[in-house]
Amino acid sequence: MAGYTLAMATSDEHPTGGAAEMSMKHPFISWSAVAVIFLLLRLMAVSHWNWKTVFQIGDIINFNDAISIVFGTLFAEPMYTGLIIMVLLPLTILRVVWPMSSDRTPVDLVVGILLLVAIFTCTIAMVLTYRYWWLLAGAVIIGLLVVAGRLLWHRGYGYTIISWVLRRTAVIAGIGGLLLATVVTDPWMPLEYIETTSETIEGYTLKVDPGYLNVLTEDEREVEIIMGDDVVSRTTP
Repeated sequence: MAGYTLAMATSDEHPTGGAAEMSMKHPFISWSAVAVIFLLLRLMAVSHWNWKTVFQIGDIINFNDAISIVFGTLFAEPMYTGLIIMVLLPLTILRVVWPMSSDRTPVDLVVGILLLVAIFTCTIAMVLTYRYWWLLAGAVIIGLLVVAGRLLWHRGYGYTIISWVLRRTAVIAGIGGLLLATVVTDPWMPLEYIETTSETIEGYTLKVDPGYLNVLTEDEREVEIIMGDDVVSRTTP
């Protein structure tokens, strides 16, 4: 009986296989699923939800360029990105300087600081480029509301909501990314005016292959193949 009890205690303290392995793999599986959904939504959005166009784009692009797709999405519509940053900036600051618990690891602190630096850099660029002063004002208001909530609510539903928001900043960022992938219809490359020997095509060059270009047209959102010898010039607006 003592041996059985010791075995059970050892099993509880040091779980192996099964649930333990799934628990370790769960974050990777979750964020991999988010990445796949993000790419799917981007293809749907830039093709205006045309199934045939999605198939053509998926056959042309190289998914190893996923980083370019992500950054192209962030920079395509600064207004939408600014709204998401307005929410994330105060939450990230509070998570770094005023954590909900004292069991934060050094790795969590470093990740939080790096995320804060990235968000703050984007904030400065948007304010200097587009004069988005409303972004800073909104971030201050959201931050003050969260601070007031933490000071007023020490238990109950209010505390639960604020605790969840501050502990799940990465989840909120992921949701914001999926929203961007859905509403941003501009592809991750610049719009071009491609002048050929017969016409001028307004579109996005998805890929340049030897001898021809794969272009997604701006209006119809159809994929056209343009022979390289027919191209006279390529300019951006």
